[in-house]
Amino acid sequence: MDQQEIVDRLAAGEAFGGAKPDRIDTHISVVFLTADRAYKLKKAQKTSYLDFRTLEDRRAVCEREIELNRRTAPAIYLGTVPVTQDADGALRLGGGGEALEWLVEMVRFDPDATFDRLAAEGRLSPELFVGLADEIALMHRTAEPLDDPALAASMEGVIEENETELSARIGRPFDAAAVEALIARYREIDAGLAGLFGDRVADGMFRVCHGDLHLRNICLFDGRPTIFDALEFNDAFTRIDVLYDVAFLLMDMIHAGLDAEANAVFNRYLYRMDDVSGLRALPYYLSSRAAIRAHVTAKMAEGMTDEAKRIATCKDADAYLAQAIDSLDAPPPAMIANRGDSGTGPSPGANRLAPDGGGVESAEPAETLPQNAYEPEVSQDVYSEMIQDARRVAREGRSAILDATFLHPDSRTRAETAARMAGVPFFGIWLSGDPDELVRRVDARIKGASDATSAVLRRQLSDGHGETDWTEIDATAPGADPAAEIAVLLAEAGVACRTRDPA
Repeated sequence: MDQQEIVDRLAAGEAFGGAKPDRIDTHISVVFLTADRAYKLKKAQKTSYLDFRTLEDRRAVCEREIELNRRTAPAIYLGTVPVTQDADGALRLGGGGEALEWLVEMVRFDPDATFDRLAAEGRLSPELFVGLADEIALMHRTAEPLDDPALAASMEGVIEENETELSARIGRPFDAAAVEALIARYREIDAGLAGLFGDRVADGMFRVCHGDLHLRNICLFDGRPTIFDALEFNDAFTRIDVLYDVAFLLMDMIHAGLDAEANAVFNRYLYRMDDVSGLRALPYYLSSRAAIRAHVTAKMAEGMTDEAKRIATCKDADAYLAQAIDSLDAPPPAMIANRGDSGTGPSPGANRLAPDGGGVESAEPAETLPQNAYEPEVSQDVYSEMIQDARRVAREGRSAILDATFLHPDSRTRAETAARMAGVPFFGIWLSGDPDELVRRVDARIKGASDATSAVLRRQLSDGHGETDWTEIDATAPGADPAAEIAVLLAEAGVACRTRDPA
């Protein structure tokens, strides 16, 4: 029985109790949806990046899909199931006869619960993005490290693919000069980062990753962010730098206008991974991901018969190409110390500062601090770690926000010294405010990473903070928006930055 006959009979409901399933066709699969299950069949085909021609090939790739996706979505990916034939010739799922085909069996979930749809509807909370970052970091931390020096040259294949696919679509819709210039920059950047890629492999940061980590492949399942649909059909797409894996999501979020949210996800991810050694490659990784999405989107447009939809899709492909170009032009790094007494809002202000391309890194605690964190001997350790991390980030070519109270002159001096040692400009921001209003804010606010009480605030105010030449901003003035004022200050100094509107 050939595969097309099996597909037709399954689509008619033969193996589903006579109930005709919903059918979805993708370029590599046919998916059959029942009331509570999804069954995925691999199309018998060979392309430049996959080979599903034999039944054994398809069984192996189904099993690989289960293996990879159970890392992050064990409650969704149930296993593989054979399509068999009864003695009377009827097709059955999981019967006792010889397997005619193999399917991936999954729990069916709400299609409106994918993160691209939730984002479009404004239904993604900061807590969900924090949870997502934690899930990605867990996936990467527990993934198998790859001890293969040849992987250091893996981006060469990405360049070749981008050059081939983008060049094939010159005028449909891409500009020839833009494509040529982009590929030339890729080759120059790739040569300059060769040593870094080798170090990343040696340090175990090339791992078996997801490979297709964008908003459509994340869903809200049982109340938590759940990553699904990892690439199973080509190891070259998943045996990559973990930073290149997460760059796909960041690129996708930026394309969707979620720049500040991408920044928040990335900061949380870096905190969980404790890995900033690859930050110099981030613009390159973001750009490469956008270029791939550009030619994939343009290819989608080629088969469209609806002219209005085709034009819109080509416009989106052009936008991805523009994003690929813009991502390479990251602003020069800086170090920004955002200080203030509890209640002036240094943490919310820092969280709203997000650069074009997802780059200003916020060096802030990710968990609620105990009250003794504000004691001098504990605080000194916290500041030492934060300033050291910020210096590492700046040396890797990314800006860093040091989000803290900076109450003692010594902590401010150390921050300024760290910026000089990293060779980047320093911006000291001093948030002040009316004491009564600050007490009211501290008493009223929701618990967060900075969870000082009004008693801590009163001690801060009584101790005094010494003289400083940092730029002072009154955070309690009518209509005050410290984050916006800081963004203007940075922009005037050449540090590209935008802010997220306050919730």
